[in-house]
Amino acid sequence: MSEELLNTVQDPFSTTRTTRKIGLGISFLKEAAEITGGHIDIESKIGVGTTVTAHFGKSHIDRQPIGNLTETIVTLVTFNPDIDFNIRYKVNDNEFIFSTEEVKAMLGDDAMINSPPVASFLSEYIQEHIDALH
Repeated sequence: MSEELLNTVQDPFSTTRTTRKIGLGISFLKEAAEITGGHIDIESKIGVGTTVTAHFGKSHIDRQPIGNLTETIVTLVTFNPDIDFNIRYKVNDNEFIFSTEEVKAMLGDDAMINSPPVASFLSEYIQEHIDALH
C-alpha cells in the first residue's frame, strides 16, 4: 500500500473500498490488541506486500476469545487464492508457520488452493499444528 494509506490505515474512516466509506477491520484489530496491553505493527511496500502483526496479552482479562483460527485461515486462503498469506502462530517459545506460497509450490501448477479437497487438507493440517502448540 502507498505511504499515504499506510499512515491512515488504522483510522476507521480510511478504506480503499468504493462500496462504503469506512474500513473497520484494522481499527478493530488494533483496539482488541491494545485493550490487552498489546499492539499492532503494519509494514507495507508497493508491489511486495503488507504484513500486519498483532500482539495480544494472552492472559489479560479483556482478551476476546480467539474463535476458530483454523476456519478463519482456511476461509481467507480459499476466498483469496491470488493472495499469498504467511501466518506465524506463536505460543510461548513454540511456533507454527503457514505459507500459501509453500503450499502452492507443493501442489504444483495444476492444483487449485481453493478446491474442496485442498481446503479440507489445509483445515486438518493447520488444526493439527495449532493443537501441537498447546
